Amino acid sequence: MNTETVTATPVPANRRRVWILSIVAAVSLPTALWTIVDPLAGHELVAASGGQTMHVTLPWVIAGAMAPGMIGLGLSMVLRRLTKHSRIVWLIVSILALAGSLGSPLGGTTTTTVLVLMTMHLMVGAAIIPGGLKLTTR
Repeated sequence: MNTETVTATPVPANRRRVWILSIVAAVSLPTALWTIVDPLAGHELVAASGGQTMHVTLPWVIAGAMAPGMIGLGLSMVLRRLTKHSRIVWLIVSILALAGSLGSPLGGTTTTTVLVLMTMHLMVGAAIIPGGLKLTTR
């Protein structure tokens, strides 16, 4: 009689490490830039949307980096399971998402604000896109 035991395989430590480091980088890079520009240099990051203005505060910076980062890396893990072309699909989707996100900083009330917000978006992309590529590797 042949009996086989089926056990759930845990997420490998290297994938966990890639996930954590990608999110930490995606949050810390724009947070560092915000800290330099807003409280230290004294330039308030103010964005206008729908006739209202909003001060870009630290919680917004953190949430704005963490939420898309977690969603993106989650998508990369799902793609890894669904298709053997997960790397190219991830690369295309993530670059399109980053390009689309660059429209929102255009609501900045000054040129400096627009450039800082765009840089923050690029920083998050620079942390998440390579992490997603690493996570899609079989």
